[in-house]
Amino acid sequence: MIPEFDFQKLSKKLSDEETFFHFYSYGKSPNSILFTSLKEIHYFRTSEELETYNSSIESWVENGYFPCNIYFYEAGFKNNFLPQAGSSLLGIGAVFRSMIEFDFLGEIPEYQNPVENLNISIDKSTYIESVETIRKSIENGEVYQVNFSFRLNFELQTNPYAFFFQLSRKKPTGYSVFARISPELYYLSLSPELFFEKKGNLLSCLPMKGTSSLENSEILNSEKNIAENYMILDLLRNDLGKISIPGSVHVSDILKQERFGNIIQVTSRVKSESTPGINFSDIFQALFPSGSITGAPKKKAMEIISRLESENRNIYTGSIGYHTKEITKYNVAIRTIEIQKNQAEMGIGSGIVFDSNPEEEWVECHQKASFLYRSMGFFLFETILIKRNKIYLWKEHLERIVSACDLLFSFSPETELQKKINELKIPDSGKYRLKISVHPDGKIDFHLESFQSLKTKGKICISEDTMNSGNFLLNFKTSVRDIYDKNFTKAKEKDYLDAIFINERSELTEGCISNLFIRLDGIYFTPPIESGLLPGVFRNKLLKRFPKYFQEKILYKSDLDRAETLFICNSLRGIIKIIQPNCI
Repeated sequence: MIPEFDFQKLSKKLSDEETFFHFYSYGKSPNSILFTSLKEIHYFRTSEELETYNSSIESWVENGYFPCNIYFYEAGFKNNFLPQAGSSLLGIGAVFRSMIEFDFLGEIPEYQNPVENLNISIDKSTYIESVETIRKSIENGEVYQVNFSFRLNFELQTNPYAFFFQLSRKKPTGYSVFARISPELYYLSLSPELFFEKKGNLLSCLPMKGTSSLENSEILNSEKNIAENYMILDLLRNDLGKISIPGSVHVSDILKQERFGNIIQVTSRVKSESTPGINFSDIFQALFPSGSITGAPKKKAMEIISRLESENRNIYTGSIGYHTKEITKYNVAIRTIEIQKNQAEMGIGSGIVFDSNPEEEWVECHQKASFLYRSMGFFLFETILIKRNKIYLWKEHLERIVSACDLLFSFSPETELQKKINELKIPDSGKYRLKISVHPDGKIDFHLESFQSLKTKGKICISEDTMNSGNFLLNFKTSVRDIYDKNFTKAKEKDYLDAIFINERSELTEGCISNLFIRLDGIYFTPPIESGLLPGVFRNKLLKRFPKYFQEKILYKSDLDRAETLFICNSLRGIIKIIQPNCI
């Protein structure tokens, strides 16, 4: 009989364990392997320390112990180039006395809003510039493909172990791991990719290239995606060939599409028969890091990554795995979160080839993080003006919410939204506000109410709260609106039309319910998205329709004082002239 545990029983069993590893495989039975009773733990800060530990793996296993290891991406760097400055850790090795296989079943606590203060390490324009730089390197013949990535940072407001299972339910994968190193350090890996597996003398890798939502699965069959897969397959065949009997390397299940929840991914399996006498250290040297998350050729791709990525990857695109007498198994540490105290970091990225579209790559990256976004408890919405039986700017509102859903939730509600709008009964007269909400589970709400216009001119003030331009969600119309509601209420109490926010660099951003335009030297300027704001539908219309007179520019509080004129705007109220700026 396979033992069964629910969350409460498992948590009780682990209450005395300072350090443990829980490997979880969705759809398998038993679906879990738990390693406990820590014998010793090692922190690798140099290549020499890591190599010494790796060389002892077989002796640990032979003596009945179970090594479980975490390798950071930087552990794969060679002497000819270095990781980013400040790197202090290459990995962690934990040797356990006990292993148990079981099925994890039952419900887990569902925490509301477990993630707060989500920030992104790169803005979209910088990301696009980096992709173009990579494409130039490919055009020059330096490299065929480069995996480029960036980081999401956030605060976790709940139990990390419960959060792991909460995410596992939302994003079922085959190679998930929860590793508790200490009460202040955790690794949560929702990896869909096998790095390598060794059973006896048989080796296999399962590289994954190509991810999409169900609605956009046709892109997986594109020439670009197929070419990307074959490049990585060739790289891994070459890597395996270094430690395999000549002629034994072969590919099976090529370009297989697998579905996990709302996501489809493409994998292929590379198998070989290992050279007699090789040990884990040899395998690590030959394979790590996986070519599926570096690019090809691997060495050159890693050099380009080192130049373009501003931060260490750490656990992201490294690997987490375990050793028993029967099997050695490691994942590719993607969809993986590091938590120190309550500060969390997760890397996301994609493979760039010459014909990569930077906009599409940006969307693909965020789709890979959609399981995290969906856990945050927010929904997306639009507020739309209906006047004289006409829905104003419907096409623009539809496009914005559909693209946001595709990027954040990995599904498109376009068909259902269009159907519901066609069925909507609109009064023949009067002015109305239509609020459309789309939830991460696909639920759609329509709410229609009468609407009264506010003043056509008035004053604005400056908020005392500072916005963080790295807060990625500022660019979307979400239900996370406490700071806006608080400041709007405060502004109205003092007879201001809106409160304008300033970011951490003292740049103007937006109002609580509007975008800002300032006229300087005959041109109306509005803050760019990179300052941290929602690109309003009405704002975008002005920029596109009259590019000579309406432009983006970084603006500061001093620009309010020297403005020739200024206004705020949104799609409900149109343009509202500002008489005189003021501060709270």
